[in-house]
Amino acid sequence: MITEAKLAKIVAAFAQYNIILQTDGLVVTRLNQREVSFDASTYMTDQFIKLITDVLADQINQDVWGLL
Repeated sequence: MITEAKLAKIVAAFAQYNIILQTDGLVVTRLNQREVSFDASTYMTDQFIKLITDVLADQINQDVWGLL
């Protein structure tokens, strides 16, 4: 289970890669420029990190295919 302290560490870790997570308590409300609503308290840490990276991968795929 993710606590606010763990979420703060996750936010800081992603920030090192220029990935910005905005939060409201335990809910992530923005992922970079994309509006999202992920309740971090409902995920295990590894599941939550996978969710974030999957969303990013999906966005990259859409952007690249849009250029071709």
